[in-house]
Amino acid sequence: MRGGAGARTLAGCDSAAHSAGKPTSRHTRAHRSLRAATPAPRGPEPSLALPSPLHSTLHRGLPPRTPAFAHRARRIKEMEIVPEGKNFRLVTEEELPAVADILVQYMPESLKFHQTIQTYLNNKVWDFHFYVAKNWPEDPICLHFPGCTSTPNKTTYESVTVFCPSERAELVDLLTTEDILLDLTQPLYLNFTHEAIVNRFEKHYEAHDKITGDVYVCDNPPQDDSTDGLPPDVELVRLQPEHMKAVHDLYPASDIECREVFEKLVAELPAYGIFVEGQLAAWMVQSYYGAMFSMQTRPEFRRKGYGIYLARRLTKEVAARGYKPFVVIRPENDASRSLYTKLGFEKRFRTVRAVLRPR
Repeated sequence: MRGGAGARTLAGCDSAAHSAGKPTSRHTRAHRSLRAATPAPRGPEPSLALPSPLHSTLHRGLPPRTPAFAHRARRIKEMEIVPEGKNFRLVTEEELPAVADILVQYMPESLKFHQTIQTYLNNKVWDFHFYVAKNWPEDPICLHFPGCTSTPNKTTYESVTVFCPSERAELVDLLTTEDILLDLTQPLYLNFTHEAIVNRFEKHYEAHDKITGDVYVCDNPPQDDSTDGLPPDVELVRLQPEHMKAVHDLYPASDIECREVFEKLVAELPAYGIFVEGQLAAWMVQSYYGAMFSMQTRPEFRRKGYGIYLARRLTKEVAARGYKPFVVIRPENDASRSLYTKLGFEKRFRTVRAVLRPR
């Protein structure tokens, strides 16, 4: 198995309320508890058992923690994936199809998380680590770390993607008290997540740098992806890794998605560009969560009608690969909304991306 869903490296999430006082630091709690944790043994069938209990007795007899010792413990922790938190447990790769099956009943809100699992199992373009509540599926909240592929400190548990049904948003409280997986004193980078979940987070965090995006889904993809209307000097071609610097430079969220993930995406998933006399004018790529990263067009090539050719081709191919085509469109982007509406996309719900800072 890859170092993904069942590996040991680092994970972070929030959980139920503390019994008393201020939350214990992630680093202190991890040193006390996590080194003895081992995942449930795997037999021929997927094991749904929880990892064995964590033992704090290993902490006995250790010398008092010094700043150097604390720094070393933090560095060690950041190289590990935590098998069990206070309220969440790591999911093995063998369990992921069953998790995805449960998420189907919460469509369309679960679409992004469901297709992240699907893309992970099919192509493994990035090493994600998936967690579910210990009372899953009765408490239908799940997470994956990292939530995006680039953050300031480049640590696994610094960012998160969360799903729970919007009518069960109180389950977010399991995450905002999860002091084993998360350092509750530090900012948390949240990728596009249902606005009801973000609103619940804001009981404990202040949301900064908020970006709103509406999820549009296509139930009946267009069958015509002809390029007959393009001028002779314009081509629609499959993108290659060598095009990714230009693609990443145009991407408006390059602060949260690294160039490396684009290189992996184009090697595994559909990705197309419009080239005018050999120059990349516009591009569109299927993302690691099964959606289509927002189309980007160089300013000098806008309003020439190239976008519809890209969107038709990628929508058709994404659907042919077994995914539900969807895009995230900012509310103020009238041009994108008009284009995708013509292709049969319909708005389903609103999401928010934000940096969450503890209150």
